[in-house]
Amino acid sequence: MKFEGKACPICGKGKMEAIRHEADPGIYVDAYKCNKCGEIAYAERIIKILEAIGNRGKEERHMVKVGSSLAVTIPAAFVKKLGLRPKDPVHISMDENSLLITRGQRMGALRQI
Repeated sequence: MKFEGKACPICGKGKMEAIRHEADPGIYVDAYKCNKCGEIAYAERIIKILEAIGNRGKEERHMVKVGSSLAVTIPAAFVKKLGLRPKDPVHISMDENSLLITRGQRMGALRQI
């Protein structure tokens, strides 16, 4: 949808003007900005591209039951990129609704210190 020259869908008072917008650091896209409230809108095509960029390095996985615990498998591409091996230590932390898994130090690395 072309927004240029149309009334702002948020404030209804300004007109949408075509701009180049930095959607993410170093990523510039065509967008439309209200000359009154500053609202920025993107064409549907641009939204799909930005969503694809935002999902890089993310993959949905399902929990599996292992004994009385739950486990999540790590995609092979992630394992390869991070150089992970079986029995490598990891640290698991959480906040309200997310888990963060970070690499621990291998025992060999600790002995070298």
